[in-house]
Amino acid sequence: MFYNHMRAIQIRHEFPNSFQRSYKFAFERHPVDKCLSHFAMLLNSPFHREERNPATWDEYLARGQFPIDTDLYTDEEGKFIIDKIYKYEEIIEALPDIAVKTGVQNRVLDVSGKSGFRYNVPTLHDIPIRLEQVAQPLREAVGYGERRLAWCLS
Repeated sequence: MFYNHMRAIQIRHEFPNSFQRSYKFAFERHPVDKCLSHFAMLLNSPFHREERNPATWDEYLARGQFPIDTDLYTDEEGKFIIDKIYKYEEIIEALPDIAVKTGVQNRVLDVSGKSGFRYNVPTLHDIPIRLEQVAQPLREAVGYGERRLAWCLS
């Protein structure tokens, strides 16, 4: 029924009444860190490895195909249909707020999903932050000009 990275519009379609009443939220990473993670997946995941994938971070940047997921939390017209986007980097601090707004008990996170592919790639602290190179396509994407994501482009 539900799966990882399910689009909010699909959930709204399947459960319109529940969707309307529920607190809807998402987590979004810093755009450069998100790109580093995407690059690591293309480079190291056996499910995504292809000959045409970039072999270096510079090739990845030059290719310009960045992970833009605004369709996960927007409708057909590109308007946000969720209540809040939290910074992924502040997930621990966000959980109590989410617990209050959803009525779900706050629990400690004890797993790091998908962390197994992030090796042999630079870290956010290792590279000169070329935020503008990554941020411009994000600004052009549906919804990224909205104040809800302004934090990641500043």
